Amino acid sequence: MRFSYKILFCSIFIMAVSFGVGGYVFVGDVFQASLEREMGQAKDESSILRFAFETAAKAFSFAEEKEEFDRIAKALSVFGQKAGIYGMIGGQTADIEAEDMGDGVTEEQLLFIHEHKTAALIQSAMMIGAILAGASKEEVGRIEKCAYNIGIAFQIQDDILDVTGSLTTLGKQTGSD
Repeated sequence: MRFSYKILFCSIFIMAVSFGVGGYVFVGDVFQASLEREMGQAKDESSILRFAFETAAKAFSFAEEKEEFDRIAKALSVFGQKAGIYGMIGGQTADIEAEDMGDGVTEEQLLFIHEHKTAALIQSAMMIGAILAGASKEEVGRIEKCAYNIGIAFQIQDDILDVTGSLTTLGKQTGSD
């Protein structure tokens, strides 16, 4: 499928930008270069986001067979679920609410945030890639579980570095997460 990589890239970019996930600078630069090639100079982040949504939605116009339409629909469904209120939007809301709680945030609340932000982003990327490549439902389920574990492990390491790291080693202020 010629257009598959663009759907995957758009979904990852949209979520990364929308929720300030770490890879934005790289992904944003790459996507902005693509945007500028296709429609002229990008003016701002919102232009890039609109272009990402438009590109992902155009995927259906490039499908030639029913199987391609089905894969695109499944991929965009995963994107919507992982980005929505039961995914990253829900995790971001919980994260904002937890900011005022300080040390009162429970392990359960912290895990909820990590599951619905970092893990959901990685799950979306890996699941969409698998779906577009033709993985079975069972394979996609295994990939979702693997991506969950990667996301939680990444976030735990990020939290540890946020406490033990330095501006020099991390490239960002500690205590900022």
